[in-house]
Amino acid sequence: MKSRINGYNFNSPMFSFKEIPFVKLLLPFILGIISGIYFFHIAWYVLFIVLLGWLALFVYSHKKWGKIHRRRTQLGGLLFAGFFVLGTMLVNFHRPQPKLNKSVFILSGQWKATNKYFKAEALIETEKSLFNPGKILIYLPKDSLLALPEIGDRIITTKEIRTVAGPKNPYQFNYADFLYQKGIVGSIYLKKDGYINTGQSSRFRTKKKFNQLKLKLTQIIDKQPMSPETKALLQALLVGEKSNLDPEIKRAYTSAGAMHILAVSGLHVGIVLLFVNFFFKIFEFKKTGKRYRIIKSAITLIIIWTFAGITGFSPSITRATTMFTFLVVGSALNRNANIYNSLAIAAFVLLFYNPYTLLSVGFQLSFLAVFGIVYFQPKIVTLLYFKNILLRKTWELTAVSLSAQLTTFPIALLYFHQFPVYFIFSNIVVIPFAFIIVISGLTLILISPFQLVSGYLAYALDHVVHLLNYLVLKVEDLPYHKIGGVAIGNTETIFIYLFIALAAIFLIYKKVRFLISSLLVLILLVSLSLYKKTGNINRNKLTFYSIYNHTAIDFAQNNKHIFVGDSLLLNQDSKISFNCKNHWNVLGLSPIENTPKATLGTSSEYPEMDLILTKNHLLYKYTLICVNHSSHDLNSVQHFKTRILFVNNYFFKSWNKIEQYDYILLNNNLFNYKDTTLLNSILEKTNASFHNLNSGGSFSYEL
Repeated sequence: MKSRINGYNFNSPMFSFKEIPFVKLLLPFILGIISGIYFFHIAWYVLFIVLLGWLALFVYSHKKWGKIHRRRTQLGGLLFAGFFVLGTMLVNFHRPQPKLNKSVFILSGQWKATNKYFKAEALIETEKSLFNPGKILIYLPKDSLLALPEIGDRIITTKEIRTVAGPKNPYQFNYADFLYQKGIVGSIYLKKDGYINTGQSSRFRTKKKFNQLKLKLTQIIDKQPMSPETKALLQALLVGEKSNLDPEIKRAYTSAGAMHILAVSGLHVGIVLLFVNFFFKIFEFKKTGKRYRIIKSAITLIIIWTFAGITGFSPSITRATTMFTFLVVGSALNRNANIYNSLAIAAFVLLFYNPYTLLSVGFQLSFLAVFGIVYFQPKIVTLLYFKNILLRKTWELTAVSLSAQLTTFPIALLYFHQFPVYFIFSNIVVIPFAFIIVISGLTLILISPFQLVSGYLAYALDHVVHLLNYLVLKVEDLPYHKIGGVAIGNTETIFIYLFIALAAIFLIYKKVRFLISSLLVLILLVSLSLYKKTGNINRNKLTFYSIYNHTAIDFAQNNKHIFVGDSLLLNQDSKISFNCKNHWNVLGLSPIENTPKATLGTSSEYPEMDLILTKNHLLYKYTLICVNHSSHDLNSVQHFKTRILFVNNYFFKSWNKIEQYDYILLNNNLFNYKDTTLLNSILEKTNASFHNLNSGGSFSYEL
């Protein structure tokens, strides 16, 4: 294994902090961002004044103390404090301060299709201000006659901005937070005659040019004689357009641990770079002068940054392009770069532009994967040596996959609650295919005017993509292809990373204290996991979930549960999973695919769960649930420990006998109904707890 690859030094077993000054500056910067997001909500200009004071103190200290190397501790402390304040200041500067009564917006993102609408991001237009006005999502109905506004168009409407509601069910994905991290503070649903498009503003012209180029490339791919599946995969790999991918294909790639192939990232930038270098080698002859290197580097940078722009400047692609920029510039100047410094600078640039990027899953996975490959791969690959070149290259690719998984799987478990078992095999197969498909796809675009030649290439490429999809689907069909339902929190994630770090240090330095420390962390991690699991034993839990226009009730006993819902919801496993899956993972319950389901309003019995269902009643152990039915008197229901009245009928009127219930749950928006005043007056006369699932979210009860 070479100690220096592409200008990056892998020689030492552990990187020296003296060689990576940008990493040392990045750490307090990230801590400052975290403090700004979660703790210090201070006006950015106040922090700017603090930063100026820090700068003055730094200059004064430098003059007083003389040479920096004589006062490293003091100056190091000042640098730490300065970058910490800078991170906190940037968060408060970028924090959206929207004016939701505004009616003028500038389209800033491309349109994406949903089931019923087209949606796109738009900037709230305000007077010139140093504050971030925020963005919104604009929804327009799908209409073949509707001419959608373009990026940079100014849109005027009288509709009001609606804030995005937070999650209504336990541990449900927080879509409002996800949008807020992207600077999106609300949404507007417009009809085709509900707005005025005044045309182009002076904003987002470059972004519009990139989007137009992306559309042209998408059209070139669409015109090729290939299957829709191949076109969709090529669009995902070459221009970052994943909306046309078949959901089954996306699920298969995710389960096989190969979803990163479909998300444009450093792998794709590297392939493009190799493609560009190949063409230069064809025409470069023996030119090696400095002027030639500079021209070559400039053209290369233009191409890879254009590729980044076409694919939308996602965190992973921007990180990779920034790192490759340092690599290309260093090569042009005959200088070697430290990859950890390059990685830190790329992170700093992204976070300086938008500190909320730190919370992006893509950002975290991208940087952790690269760090894992850079740090662990050279060490893992030396564990085995093969004389056969094919076996040696396969092992090197395996080492890359292992290294990336080692640093990303804790984050993947935290966010996605699953682990792909056959990720090594998947990546050995998928990565070579990705090289072939990306290079062939770029060649196909270049020769597309020559239909005779491009037709043969399209035919071959179509078969290659079909073979790749077939292999990925076969991996998904293998038994135990993934470990699902894994629920870990932030504490467990930190413990896992701490264990990996201590174990790695022990393997490198062979110091017993690091082994003992790693084992202690492992014991703490296992103890925490066992504590959570024992908490679910002997647990009987009843949960009413809040799912719009549906009824969803879950009866849980230990690690078993039964899901009761309306007939329409029971045919939509994806909707049930979106609302309930994370909660079930935490409780150690099975996913909806492996869970018994019952239709509300039908009669059935589940003796093993002590559950009986009738048309208007659900009896669970010593709990009675009356559905749209309150004609019981107290004597007939008093032997039940808990009595719940559940109303999901908009026209329910029988409020005359509700004093015998402990809880009254509403699953409709009765607060907008004309009998609201009467309902409130009746509720005041009872001791029952009242809860509206629509406005108050889910309701859980421990039996």
